[in-house]
Amino acid sequence: MSPDLSSLAPLRLVAPLMGAALLAEALAWGVLAWPGALSAQWMGRPGMLIGAHLLAVGVLALSIIGAGWQLITVVSNRPLGRVTRALAGWIDAAALLGAAGLVLSFWRPGVYGIPAAGLVIGALLTRSLLVVPTILKAPGRRALRGWLLAAEICLWAGLILAAGLYGNRTGHALLTDHFGGIGLHASLLLAGWVGGWILGLGGLLLPMFAVAEEAPGPGMAAAGALYFGGLWTQTPTLWAAGAAAVAALLLYTLHRRVKPSLGAGLALAAWGLIGLTATAGLAASGRYPAAVAAGFAVFALPMLRGVATRILPFLAWAHLFGDAPAGAPPVTALVPEAAAKVVAALTAAGGAAVVAGLALGQEGAASIGAAVLLLAALGHIGVIVEVARRSALKALRRGAVPGMAAGGSDPRAAN
Repeated sequence: MSPDLSSLAPLRLVAPLMGAALLAEALAWGVLAWPGALSAQWMGRPGMLIGAHLLAVGVLALSIIGAGWQLITVVSNRPLGRVTRALAGWIDAAALLGAAGLVLSFWRPGVYGIPAAGLVIGALLTRSLLVVPTILKAPGRRALRGWLLAAEICLWAGLILAAGLYGNRTGHALLTDHFGGIGLHASLLLAGWVGGWILGLGGLLLPMFAVAEEAPGPGMAAAGALYFGGLWTQTPTLWAAGAAAVAALLLYTLHRRVKPSLGAGLALAAWGLIGLTATAGLAASGRYPAAVAAGFAVFALPMLRGVATRILPFLAWAHLFGDAPAGAPPVTALVPEAAAKVVAALTAAGGAAVVAGLALGQEGAASIGAAVLLLAALGHIGVIVEVARRSALKALRRGAVPGMAAGGSDPRAAN
């Protein structure tokens, strides 16, 4: 079976942001593992702010932008348009520079803060203006498209709040309730935009990877109405009901899989769905610092890592062997599954320790969890590097790289 090569987004639009996200996560957990950085009393702690923004912008936002150039072609069933291709590189560059500047702004806000925030907000909004029309024009899968469009609404609202919060921080009182604005900003961007994209696309990607039937559209639509309705009305229990419903739907699709084993990637995604229900429970009970930590550590990041463990090797395979798949190595041959399983276990254990530590007021346990997540992030980098190494080596042996085939300079010498 040969993939549609016209549907592949150029690697130059995907790889830099995904690579930066890998490094940002390791840096974030390194900061948060420092004693005292993670605490339920988080206000005014620079380590917490730096780590949270590294995860939110450096990992989640960059991953959604970068991977989104490829995944939007799956949703729309058409390749990226000329205008999107022309602007995507500039959007990537602005997002990368803005993410770096935003982290530096915690040390020198007057120098880096406003330009960095402007670059990040400009990149996200420009991307949104390109993506939303594509979603609207896409055929079929109305529930999936509804999730993604609702997520984009959350993005716009969350970024408006971000501008207000930054104004308050620099002495320009734009929001009367700064603390309430922080909570709404975090919920709209983390649960709304990030969660909306992860769960919406999860309804398509998880059944695809597991060889299972997709979750029923009416069920996903009903769960989405509860999920986003709870966010927009600031009703945590309503949002929690929607989160539990969508998690149950997606876990059920994985339960009905054809493949006998989930593998490390899908097992981690399943853990992320269980983590979503934990996040919902903490939010419904009013334990918001622990709920935000759970949103990062046991929901969004595990699901993102689980999907990446499955989709990045396929993209490497498609770009190297998609034009001549006959005799190409299977995608599974590119993945160090044993190492991926270790990374999955570390991710689950570290995330659980972070959330439990914050929920119970045990800063030491939370710091240990962050250190374990640092090991998981470094291990994930190792897995991706090994995927790249195996891909390149198998391409050389097969003669997929012109002029560098094993056995001589003529690619035909390897056949």
